[in-house]
Amino acid sequence: VRQIIACRELLAAALAAGGWDHLLFLEDDLEFNRHLRHNLESWWPLRSGLVRLASLYNPGVRLLVGGPGCAAADPDTVFGSQALLLSRPCAGYLLGHYDEEIGMQDIRFSRLAARLGPIYYHTPSLVQHVGRDSAWGGWFHQADDFDPEFCA
Repeated sequence: VRQIIACRELLAAALAAGGWDHLLFLEDDLEFNRHLRHNLESWWPLRSGLVRLASLYNPGVRLLVGGPGCAAADPDTVFGSQALLLSRPCAGYLLGHYDEEIGMQDIRFSRLAARLGPIYYHTPSLVQHVGRDSAWGGWFHQADDFDPEFCA
């Protein structure tokens, strides 16, 4: 319950702050691609203004259709909030409708954001979940396609 409340408070605080178009929502225990900034700045869905909610980490969700470096996910299979990228309008929508979905933040975020459009995944994953034990008791997962050296 604390995690669900903390995520709502984070959205509210981020929206109250100005000066950003996209929020990078990160969990703990992560390893990052060495060229993360470059890859994000080069990523066509982000450059084209298509990203509402996107993930830089794929723990095994079902991808429906893809293009260079990107695929849209089946929103009913989305889980994991290790590295999510949210547009400001999407963050506002998530905050305004947060209680319309049940579950942890990954489920709430993805199910609500799917109402606004596709959920994009960077391919390959630019973030990897490391460690083995969950602080809150969840099950451990990793991205099969993480590439620490990928550079677009």
